[in-house]
Amino acid sequence: HLTERAQAVSPSVFVKVVSDVKKEVKGQDAPPHGYRCKAILAFRCLPGSVGDALTFGMYVHEYGADAPATHRGRVFVECIDSTPLYQGELPEERQRSLAAIVQGYLEFIATLGYFAAMFRIPPPTDDSAHIFAPRAFDVRLRASQHVGQWYKKILETALKDGVISDFRCSPDFESTGFAPSVLSARDQSVEASFRDFVKNGQKMVQTLSRIERYFLAVLPRARTTPTYGESHELIYNKVSQNRQKFLSFCSEFKLRFHTVPNAQLSTMTILGAFREQSDTPFEEDDDDTCAVEHKHPIRPTNAGAGKTNNTGGKAPGPRQSSPAEPSAPQQLEPLAEEGHDIPEGRAHGQGTFLAAPPAEGGEGVGTQLMSEDSLLLQCEAGGGDQNMLAWLHDDWN
Repeated sequence: HLTERAQAVSPSVFVKVVSDVKKEVKGQDAPPHGYRCKAILAFRCLPGSVGDALTFGMYVHEYGADAPATHRGRVFVECIDSTPLYQGELPEERQRSLAAIVQGYLEFIATLGYFAAMFRIPPPTDDSAHIFAPRAFDVRLRASQHVGQWYKKILETALKDGVISDFRCSPDFESTGFAPSVLSARDQSVEASFRDFVKNGQKMVQTLSRIERYFLAVLPRARTTPTYGESHELIYNKVSQNRQKFLSFCSEFKLRFHTVPNAQLSTMTILGAFREQSDTPFEEDDDDTCAVEHKHPIRPTNAGAGKTNNTGGKAPGPRQSSPAEPSAPQQLEPLAEEGHDIPEGRAHGQGTFLAAPPAEGGEGVGTQLMSEDSLLLQCEAGGGDQNMLAWLHDDWN
């Protein structure tokens, strides 16, 4: 369903749920409860090249029957992130494609019986509120405003199209009905630090406190008993089981997405890690405990949230080598190590809703395509194989 929605705007985009696991939370603000954490990634097929590139990521927490009454039937969209524009891709096309994915997801969860979706824009002081790559403070400042406007536009369109029945947005969670207890201890600490930062900051900083950062979308009530997708097969993937794990993997292997060659190779490295784990036991997270046994292999899904695999649960065969050897990432275009600075004109998110487009006459973002031979050679050097893309397209469709 998500791929269909995205391809109605951009035919070269396809969407995959790469992780869907049950988590158990034992916090002080709510009784112990479980939820499903899903990682949803979108890829773009680049014309004239053998390699696909990641363009979009979204982590969601779905609170079903196991959740307390204050959370049950709600979905928390933890993070939405996008990579730079590639190969002449227009900002409007990317934004409409991402909006279609988000609206498609809202449609999907409404059919499962969920009645509300909560969105939160992290404060600009949070330097780890991303999926693909860190951003400079000035970029995060702009993003705080741009993403808020983008969320509002998405929800206005969803309301007009009947995808949602109402929505509210506010600089504070109390006015929207946003449940702050869905935030992790880390995020609650970040919010407290931001309040202190604003309180002691200059006028410009205090203006940030008035930006609408909390959103609640009210979904149409299902006419049947809510199922919350409890019967849907889980997908175990320790690389992407939560956003922190995925960030750690990208950081460990120095994955970059600021040019097409880097994005293609980084995407291939990530897919290689996904495939390598087809027979690897699932591991518990350090921050929260899974409520299920960790004995299942990764099982890729169809395009669309929550759908089960049509390959009978058979994962692709093992690769020849392991992605644990960081030879592939070392071939990426080097970036400054201190602060992970991006060369001027290649800022992460440039040209999307995360930052303004390049100045006229400035350096383009990610316009060079990697040839098929070059990509395959680098893929082999990094522990990949020539069947990787066939596995991605054939076995996951």
